[in-house]
Amino acid sequence: MVSIFPFWMLMYVVIAILLYISSGIMFMGCYMPEQIYSIMKWNPLVQIVEWVRLGYEPNLPITIDYLYVLGWIFSAFTVGFLMDRYVVAR
Repeated sequence: MVSIFPFWMLMYVVIAILLYISSGIMFMGCYMPEQIYSIMKWNPLVQIVEWVRLGYEPNLPITIDYLYVLGWIFSAFTVGFLMDRYVVAR
């Protein structure tokens, strides 16, 4: 990716930090106000983190959209495999 997009390394670091902070790893999103929590649910990492939390504590007030999470996972794999197949390395 860096050979095609030279700024990718910097963007990857910035995006990774933002996703880590906003994914609910350091705090539980289900206890946030509903307006903030509904926006946080668009982040697929929030859904995955909460899915793991449900494995440890099934009584948490969490709802997970499993189809949304699996759609993101399979989309990321598909894009990655297509890029691996058709993007020419320099």
